[in-house]
Amino acid sequence: MRKKAFLTGLQLMIGCALFAQEKPFDPADYETVTLRPDKPAVFRQDVQIPVANDSFRLKGVFTRPGKEGKHPAILLLPGNASYNLDAAAFSATVLERIAQTFAEEGFAVLYFDDRNAAANGSYATLARDAADALKELRSLPQVDPRKTGIVAHNAGAAAGLMIAAQDTTLRFFVPMAAQGAGSPATMANFMLAVHADKEPGFRERAAREGEVLMKIAGAGQPHYSLLLQLKRAAIGFEREFRLEKKIPDNAETGYALMLIQTYSLPEMIAFATYNPTEYMNRVKCPVLALFGENDELIAPSAHSSAWKQQIPGATIRSFPGMNHYLSNSGHKQPSESVLKEIAGWIRDVLKTSR
Repeated sequence: MRKKAFLTGLQLMIGCALFAQEKPFDPADYETVTLRPDKPAVFRQDVQIPVANDSFRLKGVFTRPGKEGKHPAILLLPGNASYNLDAAAFSATVLERIAQTFAEEGFAVLYFDDRNAAANGSYATLARDAADALKELRSLPQVDPRKTGIVAHNAGAAAGLMIAAQDTTLRFFVPMAAQGAGSPATMANFMLAVHADKEPGFRERAAREGEVLMKIAGAGQPHYSLLLQLKRAAIGFEREFRLEKKIPDNAETGYALMLIQTYSLPEMIAFATYNPTEYMNRVKCPVLALFGENDELIAPSAHSSAWKQQIPGATIRSFPGMNHYLSNSGHKQPSESVLKEIAGWIRDVLKTSR
């Protein structure tokens, strides 16, 4: 009886092996299909992205139009220095919706999980991983490798800019809410905006505080020296804070400690050490830089001029009533009208249709 069971199992194994030989693995078998009312079908599948000089792979999601053939393609880079597909801002749901819209407009799209690039103190690791993802995107059989580019938001746009500065085959680059001015000035403008309802003295101190601490955080010094410099500056700002609020010297505020902890975070150091002007004048592909006029972090008045000055051929668009995420509804995701405008601009650049 055991012998018969063994032979039966062996026959099943051989049969499965023969079937596998007759029908090789096809990634298309693992695609899911989405069809919105009055929209073309969109196919989606999980992919693994090899990382150069490392033994692991990044989790990615590839989305493409339903029709056959090779498609122009977009590498989508979300807006956090440290993001993942479960993040609250530009989460998997949001990224899926963006990819869905672009695929309905005729583009293949790839987005991926990061590996906490900000922990390395710069955007360089995120940029390297994004370059590997772009290489993988160009290798996919449904993609036209001659028609690939990047659509990115905020910190993702920093990584995209680094790639655009060196990849001469990149056909387009669309930065959204992307930093153009230096980080100290960016932080000073942000402080003025978020404290707009406070008295002028408070706003000016907050802006000066942000600018000074960002300069210290971005100086590239060893961690011990960084903490020492932050401590000296933070104690001075706490003294001003106490005088302003009339807080007694013997009362605890925790203000200096809060500043030290905030400006020594890896994410803050990544932001502080990034200087976009180092890369802008090396970009050769067409650029569409988009801003929301109600963006407090990346105000168009402080950043759009830098993009225009450093990349004279760039197209600059500011959207009235829209926030940091290019939305006029308060949501943390671009409006569909913005995504369609991006798609139309890319089609014009590539001289292609849907």
